[in-house]
Amino acid sequence: MTNVHPFPKRRAASKPAKRYTTKPDHGTPFYLPSTNGEKVDVLITVITGCNVFLAADLVSAQEEPTGNFHRALEGYETLLLAADTIIQFGMTEGAIDLGNKAGRLADWCEQTRKLLIKTHQAIPDSETIMMADDTVPDFQAEYLTGVAYLAAITLALNMLDFYQYFIVSGKDTRKAMFQDFRGAIQEAGDGIRSHVRHAGIAAHEIDLMHKKVRALLEDR
Repeated sequence: MTNVHPFPKRRAASKPAKRYTTKPDHGTPFYLPSTNGEKVDVLITVITGCNVFLAADLVSAQEEPTGNFHRALEGYETLLLAADTIIQFGMTEGAIDLGNKAGRLADWCEQTRKLLIKTHQAIPDSETIMMADDTVPDFQAEYLTGVAYLAAITLALNMLDFYQYFIVSGKDTRKAMFQDFRGAIQEAGDGIRSHVRHAGIAAHEIDLMHKKVRALLEDR
């Protein structure tokens, strides 16, 4: 028996997460050149990165406890490809409003990168979690994994706000897909945010309890 359990546990979610699937009848895609000159379907790339946070099959009791955290990093790397592509477009297009949006998105990318580095440094390793005598490291890992998920989801939503320019202009005609996916990722973010709050409170309360117990033992 182990105290290890996968994240997210969906204690606060109303229904299980689902992988977002695209539909061929949602319209014609619009491609942008990447920094390497390759064509990138930005909307599909964002969806691919965010499916890391939406897919129910990511949860497995058999895998290492920090597996979902590292998947968050993989999803972030996929999002960066799309982010770099639309930032480059915004910076070179010439329109002042697009340039400003691109600058703000670049700032979000940098803030997300710094936050993920800090969470990566702080998260307990799988061996520590499995060998611990209490559940504090387990809840810490859940909390930090949730923070990583939320950071990447927030970045994705900012990217979608930028990409809405192409939806409004009609260059990407997949308006239904865009709206459906934005709603799905917002819903996922709300569920994870609630879970992060509960995991953080649990970790804090358990840690306080252990400190009180140690203090009582030392007084004897």
